[in-house]
Amino acid sequence: MNQIIQDIKDFIFIKRSWSYLSYIWRRLYYRYRLFKRFCTIPYYGAWEMVEPIYHYPFIMLCEFWEHCGKDIYDGEDQVPPVLNAKHEMEVLYQWYTVDRLVREEELEYLLHLWCDHHVSWIDRCQDEIYNIKGCSQYYSNPNNKYADYLFKLLSQEAIKFEVEKEDMILRLFKIRNFLWE
Repeated sequence: MNQIIQDIKDFIFIKRSWSYLSYIWRRLYYRYRLFKRFCTIPYYGAWEMVEPIYHYPFIMLCEFWEHCGKDIYDGEDQVPPVLNAKHEMEVLYQWYTVDRLVREEELEYLLHLWCDHHVSWIDRCQDEIYNIKGCSQYYSNPNNKYADYLFKLLSQEAIKFEVEKEDMILRLFKIRNFLWE
């Protein structure tokens, strides 16, 4: 009987040591994956960290949801906060993978439409006072009401989209504790 207990203790000790040893390699692997994820979003300096700070939490949520989130939250015997978190994860995943892309395409279409109707150009200065070599001046058509309307619409939609992005990232931060329970 004592031999069986000693064998169980030895097995547990070996399993714990192996887990610790494998953790060293898993930790390096997780750091490599984080670095690889970090390299997918281009930026050139600290002043351009706005987009990566926004995208990384959603990339991690999508990775979690695709690999194990659906399977973990399939049980019906879970408490209501976990079920609400599952619903929030589904909504956030749908928004980031589908709805956000549609909104970005809409904004891009409005921008191209505005660029097509906005008439402006840069030309050399025509004034004799400013006729310095290499001097240029900005000209635009001031009576283009459709371009003004498109610009106003584009500005309003861009502001709405920014507010929506902030709301979604706040919703993600509110459920962060339920991701790995």
